[in-house]
Amino acid sequence: DLVPVLSQYFALQPPIQGYSIQAVLDDLGLGDLKLAPQLSGKISGEANINDGGGTFVVRSDDLKIGKDILPARFDGTQVGSDWRIRGFLAASDFTAGLTDGQVFGRGNLRALPVGAVIGALTGTTPGKGLVTGIVRFRAPLADPLSGTANVAAERIQVSSIQGTGKNAYEE
Repeated sequence: DLVPVLSQYFALQPPIQGYSIQAVLDDLGLGDLKLAPQLSGKISGEANINDGGGTFVVRSDDLKIGKDILPARFDGTQVGSDWRIRGFLAASDFTAGLTDGQVFGRGNLRALPVGAVIGALTGTTPGKGLVTGIVRFRAPLADPLSGTANVAAERIQVSSIQGTGKNAYEE
């Protein structure tokens, strides 16, 4: 149930006869949030939470990850304290769960631009990298970098950028 968790941070009291919360995002600029150096674009969505369940959807037609502009959509359903999440980034699709502070799931990668993802997170794009295959992951939400990810790749396409400015070229 979400209200007891939120009441730790906000002045909320669980009501006696249930509750319903609705939140809407309309063209929120990700670049303004500074989540990652090269992550920008506008996202929209909504969340509906009630006692015992909820749903959300977040989408972007122009998510800029590194130098790539990709469509993305993620939606989720809450039952009790567990979440089931599904979504896509470009042509890749993902399913995940969130239970007891652990996020876990799998993805079907279809030419996922991992070079752009690395560039978005680090601020530098070493080149282009496209991966097609399957990924499985599990991590504690409190420390996602301590988690694990296993990738079985069918195809990996890599190129690098050499030089700078007008002299830059791709190999």
